[in-house]
Amino acid sequence: MAKVLYAYDEKDVEQIIFSAINKSLKRNGNALLSTFEDNDAKLTQSQAAKFIGVSVPTLIGYREERGLPYERIGKPVYYYKKDLLAFSRRQNEIKKK
Repeated sequence: MAKVLYAYDEKDVEQIIFSAINKSLKRNGNALLSTFEDNDAKLTQSQAAKFIGVSVPTLIGYREERGLPYERIGKPVYYYKKDLLAFSRRQNEIKKK
């Protein structure tokens, strides 16, 4: 029996996992995560909190205390997916140390 080896870089693995999660969420009626390439999408505060799996007060704390990037248009606050992903990665790296 021949062995088949696959070589994936970190970005490939991230896209595969994100795609699988996205398909699962769409099947369950949650279209929040439209596509992996849609990282420029703006999310409301509640959408952003759901996206990274925290409460809105925790998200606000991240913004105020840990420098999570955001955009204010009038009164509403928005977050970009790409910023949330980068912030989450940094937080995971800090936890690993």
